Amino acid sequence: MKRKLLALLLLFSLCLGCFPMTALAAEPADEEVAVVDEAAWEDIKALMDAEEYDEAIAQAETYMRSNPNSPVYDKVEKTCIQSYVRKARVLIEEKHREDAQELLEECADRYADSEFLYIVEKDQESLKQLLKKEIPKTGQIFHKNSTVYGGGATQFVVKNSGEKLLIKFELASGKNKGEYITMFVRPNATARVNIQPGKYILKMATGKTWYSSTEMFGSDMYLEKFDETYDLKSGYVYTLTLNASNGNAPSTPIDPDEF
Repeated sequence: MKRKLLALLLLFSLCLGCFPMTALAAEPADEEVAVVDEAAWEDIKALMDAEEYDEAIAQAETYMRSNPNSPVYDKVEKTCIQSYVRKARVLIEEKHREDAQELLEECADRYADSEFLYIVEKDQESLKQLLKKEIPKTGQIFHKNSTVYGGGATQFVVKNSGEKLLIKFELASGKNKGEYITMFVRPNATARVNIQPGKYILKMATGKTWYSSTEMFGSDMYLEKFDETYDLKSGYVYTLTLNASNGNAPSTPIDPDEF
């Protein structure tokens, strides 16, 4: 009986000795976890440095959702925000400034509580100043070509109840064919221009943000050409009415190289 009891106690002791060893074997060391996390962050940073911003953002945000207590969480978050900002800078260089603005706003909203929010805010302010150029006054003329502009004999009136626009008057025939002027018209405004008699092709550019007389509305503008060729006679007043729903001039979309 004693031998049997002793054997059971010995077996119980051996089993107790197994549990800590088994538990230790099932849990990876903290150092190993840190190495794995550091490697994940380095992969994300490498994507950002390679200018693969979309992939860097996607992997960073997936990692943060799955590893909220990671020792490199802050590093990953900062790299993610930097990827947003760098992508926005590329969009600005490519003249997609409205898209850049939307991307920075998305990042700022998503990481509003982040200690790295200042990275986004700095670029947001720079972009805001870039976009904050005063738009021209209604009726402002660009490229004042004397074969088209002035004279006082013929007046052209543009009534605009749509978006801000730049309208182009281009001579369609004669020895000065191709000469033109452009005129800016703000929303809900009426512009008047004195123009030389002749046959004209009218083209129009519209958009959200005005950049300059050369960039006009940037990469996101809409361009169209009016279907009718206008034969402007001396002493007459011609009126073009433009609005979002209807007007008195049918038109056709055109490419930038046709403007």
